[in-house]
Amino acid sequence: MSHPFDTIYQRLMGNGALPFYETTLRGRNTFKYRAEFERTQWLSPDALAALQWERLSALLRHAFTTVEAYRAMFDALNATPDDIRTPDDFARLPVLDKATIKASKDRLISSRFPRRDLVASATGGSTGSPMQFYYNRDSYERRTAAAMRGDGWAGWQLCAPEFYIWGTPLLPESGFLRRKKLLHHRTLRRYAINSFKLTSDHIGETTAKYNRARPRVVIGYANAVYEFAAYVRQAGIPLHRPLGVITSAEKLYPHQRQLIEETFGARVFERYGCRETMMVGAECAEHAGLHAITDNLYIEIARDGVPCGPGELGDVLLTDLHNYGMPLIRYRVGDTSSWKGEACPCGRGLPLLNPVEGRTLDMISTPSGRVVSGVFFPHLLKDFPAIRTYQIVQETRDRLQVSLSLEEPLSESQETFIRETIHRLMGPEMTILWK
Repeated sequence: MSHPFDTIYQRLMGNGALPFYETTLRGRNTFKYRAEFERTQWLSPDALAALQWERLSALLRHAFTTVEAYRAMFDALNATPDDIRTPDDFARLPVLDKATIKASKDRLISSRFPRRDLVASATGGSTGSPMQFYYNRDSYERRTAAAMRGDGWAGWQLCAPEFYIWGTPLLPESGFLRRKKLLHHRTLRRYAINSFKLTSDHIGETTAKYNRARPRVVIGYANAVYEFAAYVRQAGIPLHRPLGVITSAEKLYPHQRQLIEETFGARVFERYGCRETMMVGAECAEHAGLHAITDNLYIEIARDGVPCGPGELGDVLLTDLHNYGMPLIRYRVGDTSSWKGEACPCGRGLPLLNPVEGRTLDMISTPSGRVVSGVFFPHLLKDFPAIRTYQIVQETRDRLQVSLSLEEPLSESQETFIRETIHRLMGPEMTILWK
């Protein structure tokens, strides 16, 4: 049962002040797009496919006329966007991979967008290959709106308490930025614990913070939420019961789902996303699969670039239909999945994906018995453009090998920061071998 203050605050801020601030004062379209997505999810599959194709065609025309790399691609094929009339035509375009983006980043940016007007970001590199990229602000507003809708299927509401079991920033931040983020989180009533420092020794303190927050939903890395639930179960501490638990960033296994649901007393809602596009798919209350966000993305499951049928495992290829700043068309994100091939009983027209198969980030056990999520490494290394690829191998309980492949040498301060951060988290008993 929610506290009366939660309901009042959520209505005043979530339904009033924040939408007014974002829409009227800041001129953002996030809430307009959210309303649009709430409507389009109920379109029929055919109507959604028609809307998706209309948006894809517009993106292709834009890329052809304003993006050097895509103009060259169409010229090499002796084609124009007008020749792309069907999904089969689209599937003949080359697949875009991380290596190509790294080598041709400047040639993928639209001439209509000054670099200063774009949002810079980086992948976490869960496949071992981090990458920097850009997107325009309209795309960000749409992907934020799509995420709000997807989390809403699990019970999330704007400005209702939410509890994150997530990684905190590892790079130093200015005092102004820290204060700004703190105010933002407090306004949203967003509470968090650092998943990278989750231990059984402090589970009493952590659960006390959780129970004080009385979260409506819990959001976290799949393995971190599972470890938290396991520590709570072992300690026998009762938890406030949320409406839903949203897991992300890692593959969720059936035994993990069962323990999390038993411990929190709430259903788990798995979601799938990536930094390049944010939400790709999410479970609704039917738990029949992940609804693919096809009103914001063009999603393909393909093997060697050729579309797969329902149940056939293939590469996930993504096209953000609204990233006009740096279009990523038929982008191989590095994950494998398959189409469900069935309609969801909920009635939404958004097609169903099966859970991602190829995105397991293993946990690392330290000599002291602490468990560290594998998400820590992509979270740490994503912000260093000099790192081309990396590999983390735990050879024994007390030996960890960190291998880095570099585009150029790291600066002394960067190398020191990476080494000290990893050493500090793993503890003095862990021997770290650098390669």
